[in-house]
Parts: sequence; structure tokens; C-alpha cells
Amino acid sequence: MGVITFVLGGARSGKSSFALNLAKKEEAKLLTVADIMPQQRTVAFIATCNPYDEEMAERVRKHQQERPAHWRTYQEISLLSPLLQQIKDEGIYQIVIIDCLTLFISNLMLDKMSEREIQEETGIFLDIIKQTTSPSIQAFIISNEVGQGIVPENKLAREFRDVSGRINQLVAGSSDKFFSMIAGIPLQVK
Repeated sequence: MGVITFVLGGARSGKSSFALNLAKKEEAKLLTVADIMPQQRTVAFIATCNPYDEEMAERVRKHQQERPAHWRTYQEISLLSPLLQQIKDEGIYQIVIIDCLTLFISNLMLDKMSEREIQEETGIFLDIIKQTTSPSIQAFIISNEVGQGIVPENKLAREFRDVSGRINQLVAGSSDKFFSMIAGIPLQVK
């Protein structure tokens, strides 16, 4: 069975750094118990950001520098389930990081997917992770907490907040471990 660790937090809460450090620790454990070298690609990093401008592209570059060079990065902005199925079928990655769920949701909403369709896609990729065996996948899913601020003034922003909140609930419910990040401090909820 695959294991899901969900890391949720606000902007600049430290959620990505925390999840990367957890993944690095898990990779170190794998490397000590198995005869695997880091260059054999035990970690797949799935980036959901589509950098639309230079400022966002610079953020992506900085995030890339935080990751070990031997981690394989996949850019997938819309459908995670086919990519996760491919990763599962290849059977070479034991750790998968998805950063981040809210950008994934935003991309699907911009592609005019309904909330029901987004929930279905999320359910499918969660099932793919959970059903992996030999080797099982440890997945670290990172998402933004978007419901603790003020009520957005426009309809699209309110819809995004609502859909993100419900998808976060779905992932949290499916997770084996759940951390909430507050000002760089992890609080283990589950």
C-alpha cells in the first residue's frame, strides 16, 4: 500500500521546505536499507506550476535549486493520474512529491473542469498512490490553506477557495499523515 503524507499551510508557511526535508529523510532510509544509489532515481518530483511570467519563472528556478539534482522532475499542470500511473508502472520511484495541489486545482478550473470532475481526478490519483505495491510509493502532497483569510471579493476567487477547501479535505481524509504548517512550525494533525 502506498503512503500519503499531506502538508498544508498558508503562503510562505514553510510547507514545501518541510515536505522536501521529509522526503530527503525517507530517501536516506531507502538508500541505507537497499542497494540503491541516488542516481537510480528513487524520487519523482511533480511540479504543477505553469510559470506565466518571469517572476513566477524565477520562483520555479529557486525551488529547483532546493532539490537534489538526482531527483527527476516532471512538469504536469493538469492531469496527475496518467503520470502517476506511468510512475507506478515503471516501478523505479519509491518517493513522489506533488507540489502543489492548489496550483493543480487552479489549472483545472482554468481548463473549465467542474468541481465534480476535479474531485474525480483527485480520487483517481489518490487511488493510484494508495494501490501501489512492490515497491510501494510514499507520496508527499503539498497544498495551500486558502480558507483562513478574508472572503474573496470576486466569484472566481470564492469558487477557487471553496473547491480547494473541499479537495484539501478529500486529500486529508485519504492521507496517512497530515501536517499543518504555521509560520515554519509543523503541527502533526494525523
